[in-house]
Amino acid sequence: FNGGNLQFTHIHNHYDFEILIIKSGNARFNIGDTSFCAQSNDVILVNPYEVHSAFVLSNDVPFSYFCITFDLAAIMTSELHPATKLCQKTVAGLVKFHHLIKNTAIASLVLEVEHIFAEKRKGWEFFVTSKLLEIFGHLYENENYSIIPEISKNDCFTRKVYEYLQSNLTKKVTSSRAAETLGYSNSYFCRLFKKHFGQTFEEYVNF
Repeated sequence: FNGGNLQFTHIHNHYDFEILIIKSGNARFNIGDTSFCAQSNDVILVNPYEVHSAFVLSNDVPFSYFCITFDLAAIMTSELHPATKLCQKTVAGLVKFHHLIKNTAIASLVLEVEHIFAEKRKGWEFFVTSKLLEIFGHLYENENYSIIPEISKNDCFTRKVYEYLQSNLTKKVTSSRAAETLGYSNSYFCRLFKKHFGQTFEEYVNF
């Protein structure tokens, strides 16, 4: 990508956890209520359900990145394992990982994941899982997360909408039908959706 405030990811959210590393260039990220700039070798984390978008900043250096999204269940082991408990709390919205990570060890691990993906040699899935566990080990060790005492109304609304859309992927959905199912009036639902997703319901589902 070249710069000039080019939006390289539209406003959206998803159930999966996202890890992105900037390989070259600069970009501005909007995640939830926060906005920040990131540069080469920075790692960006997006928690489940967080609404986010990003723009390439005007720069002489071409912009490139690597991104992986995955279900946190992929790295959960036994119920009593610390990693499992941390992932469960993250999905539940009780733990939020910090969005901007400046850590060379974590950056190196993310690039190793990219290399494993590119090679796709036999057993690559196991190697990716082990690297992801290492990444979360560093995040946990460095306390790159916050404990959330309770789920906010904003998170609750976006989660309900996302779960509704996920369960109706093969059906034609409308704002009025979604509002009725989720217990809102259509006008109030549309205002909330525009506020939290940055676009209308119809624009979002027809993207």
